[in-house]
Amino acid sequence: SAYDRVGSAASELRQHGFSHTVKLQSGRTWTGSLKRTFDDKAGEISPELSSYLSRVDDCRDAIREEIRRLENEKTEQNGLIGWFQARWNDLSSWMDQTFN
Repeated sequence: SAYDRVGSAASELRQHGFSHTVKLQSGRTWTGSLKRTFDDKAGEISPELSSYLSRVDDCRDAIREEIRRLENEKTEQNGLIGWFQARWNDLSSWMDQTFN
């Protein structure tokens, strides 16, 4: 099974002096410098990924805001009903951005 192969690989790594470990769901451990390298790289990626996702979210918000503005501009040409439609659009856009 896959767990047996991982166990065999872990045994080989231990024979070569790797001692850094992490507990797997199976109760076995992952050892070696590869684990340390993985942890280091994951630590470097996490802040960059968060920053990237934040920028993407900001761009999506800006696009939605421009769409809302253009929709409101169009609907406000319909008089009082259009004005109410635009306010409803403002409210729904605010809710989308707030709960996104």
